[in-house]
Amino acid sequence: MKFTYFFIAVSLTVLLQQPALAQVLCNRADSLEHFIWQAAWEQRQAAEKALTLLQNKDNLLPFKDLEDFDFAAISVSDVPMLSDFGNTLQLYAPVKLFSARRNLTRQAADELLAKMKPFNVIIIGLHGKPDLLQGSRTIESEVAYLINQLDRKTKVVLAVFGSPIQLLQIDRIDRIEAVALAYDDTQDSQELMAQAIFGAIGFQGKLPFHLPPIFDKDTGVPTQTLGRMKFTWPEELGLSRLQLRPTDSIARLAVEKQATPGCVVLAAKNGKVFYYKAFGYQTFDSLLPVQKNHVYDLASIAKISTSVAALMKLYEAKKIDIEKPFSRYERSWAKTNKKNLTLKEILTHRAGLKAWIPFWQNTRQPDGTLRATVFSKDSTRTYSLKVADKLYINHNYVDSILLQIRDSPLGKRGEYVYSDLSYYYYPRMVRRLSGKDFEDFLNANFYKPLGASTLTFNPLYKGIALRNIVPTELDTAFRKQLLHGTVHDEGAAMMGGVSGHAGLFGNAADLAKLMQMYLNKGLYAGRQYIKPEIVEYFTRCHSCNSKDPAKASPRGIGFDKLRGNNTAPSVSEQSFGHSGFTGTFTWADPNNGLLYVFLSNRVYPTRNNNRLSDLSIRSNILESFYQLFQNSR
Repeated sequence: MKFTYFFIAVSLTVLLQQPALAQVLCNRADSLEHFIWQAAWEQRQAAEKALTLLQNKDNLLPFKDLEDFDFAAISVSDVPMLSDFGNTLQLYAPVKLFSARRNLTRQAADELLAKMKPFNVIIIGLHGKPDLLQGSRTIESEVAYLINQLDRKTKVVLAVFGSPIQLLQIDRIDRIEAVALAYDDTQDSQELMAQAIFGAIGFQGKLPFHLPPIFDKDTGVPTQTLGRMKFTWPEELGLSRLQLRPTDSIARLAVEKQATPGCVVLAAKNGKVFYYKAFGYQTFDSLLPVQKNHVYDLASIAKISTSVAALMKLYEAKKIDIEKPFSRYERSWAKTNKKNLTLKEILTHRAGLKAWIPFWQNTRQPDGTLRATVFSKDSTRTYSLKVADKLYINHNYVDSILLQIRDSPLGKRGEYVYSDLSYYYYPRMVRRLSGKDFEDFLNANFYKPLGASTLTFNPLYKGIALRNIVPTELDTAFRKQLLHGTVHDEGAAMMGGVSGHAGLFGNAADLAKLMQMYLNKGLYAGRQYIKPEIVEYFTRCHSCNSKDPAKASPRGIGFDKLRGNNTAPSVSEQSFGHSGFTGTFTWADPNNGLLYVFLSNRVYPTRNNNRLSDLSIRSNILESFYQLFQNSR
């Protein structure tokens, strides 16, 4: 916000050259801005307490088991548009958004009905001001028609924004599973209503007057929170948003210094998201501003959000033993130099495996072109794995990659060397031990119940629009094209985009759900995904304090424990996370409940841009959050 005092201060500084006076006026401007934000926060609190659930058949709300539902939301208003209500719903589940006019025709209603067939939950947001005196058909009657025509198995949630009197015009409201009311149509009310529907907050309000014959005065069904992440204001945590200016400045510096074209930053404290902002653009041409929901290539964050998650689940089911040799689960290693390497050694990067192998370089011909026996410009039954746009790989070459890893030389066992190589094997190990494909296993056990629908491999195949996916590198060496919607990592690309070390895409909010589950020792929204003792075991440092520096592994089981360039001076020994080559980073600290996600495409247009690390952008932002809560004590 910019206020009058601020402009006065700037004018005096320029015209009168009196910085002391300007500083006084700037301080007054800050005080005024703080007062205004505090007043706005109190209004938001009042709106939250007023949310009223009038009807809730079979305790449908808040939604619990998200994997059981296919959601659609219709925002009905005077001017069709995507609402804050719909956008906030999408923070919690994959909700398909539609819009309609209040005065829609029967034909438009029928067309909308046809689009609702794939969904078993329809959330209708009724916005705007109805003309209650107008004799012509109103939206309320068409909403009733739409509800009456829906399949009986379809659950309907009606969220009314504004006057409760609108409810009187909806015929057969008793047939609606859930009816909720906000008493105005502000951004606050829309955001809070969506959060209450999914259990991030509870319904508390009661109807202040009679609405005969449907609802009596004081009608209101209270609900409890489920423990999903709440998107709130810093004021809820005793902070002023003015205290977040240093964080904003660091993120803007990253863009100004071209450390990255743009970025998304999210921070939460004890499950409450108090900072969630986007900066800059998708690319340096400044054409498409970054939005908070944009999807990034997570790079090596995939290790802890795919492989390690799956391994914890298999460990819990006693299908693997971390202390046993990996060759028990990957028989091709049984007669090699790697036969005795334990999973624990491998996952703490102390097994002596090579750091990486540039597999793609072995597929080039002497003139630098790619071998036709390995790659094709067209998709066929043999060349079935997509590497990039108009580039497909022979699916049999995956076995060659695994053989190259199997036969690779081994370094000194017990010394720390960060390695990707074992992660190529985990997808097929998970498939063998669970009977499910790697991504199906992750979706069933984590992503779908968490509502983390953007966590996915090969996002273009999953219906995520290209404009919502941030491009990575202009690859001039291997794929000879801009990588946009296909994985940046060469090895993962040669596996068809699905690997245990890279290939996962996602947005900040969905990654935060998974990290919050880890932070809660396996618990999220009332569901225990992994036993607490297993999460604690995997996130604990197992050899950080080795007296031999060469053997000290700054790792948990897969998780990073390093106090290095990406972490911050104030992180605790209990904290954990991971970074990604594309410029991504996430960290969680059980010691103070702090969660942090930083997403960027620092490799655009080239991976040779190291300014993000040189400027310590990610670590400085993380430290700024630690300082916030240290200073607020």
